[in-house]
Amino acid sequence: DEVTADLRPLDDALPWLVADPRGVTQEVHDHGWLRVLDVPAALTARTYAAPLDTVLRIEDPLGFAAGTWRLRVDAEGRAHIEEAPGAEADLVLDVSALSSIYAGSIRVAALHGAGRITGPVDAVEALDRAFVAFPAPSLDIWY
Repeated sequence: DEVTADLRPLDDALPWLVADPRGVTQEVHDHGWLRVLDVPAALTARTYAAPLDTVLRIEDPLGFAAGTWRLRVDAEGRAHIEEAPGAEADLVLDVSALSSIYAGSIRVAALHGAGRITGPVDAVEALDRAFVAFPAPSLDIWY
């Protein structure tokens, strides 16, 4: 028997419903992109899963998102962000890494492991807890 299920979320339970998960073939399709242009507008527009107080240095070759930013997230998941040009960054990442973690579809720890985010493990874990999304985001339409 064969089942085809298109446009499934990243945390889909479907592959775990079969007796032998080795029989499941998954294809990841790239059909949606996100690029943060305005860091304060983007980071205050979403909610977060855990409180956070960190300084991020965002590198952006086009200059739109570049800068050092202090991100504070309160217990209700609301963000407050301000420029912090003289502050020492807890974490350094480029705008593509920020855009990837923004929607919560990839873990901060995964990008840290790949060298896309640099900083101490405790800062990575704190950012990871704050940015994780439940359920994982899913783009279930083609456009």
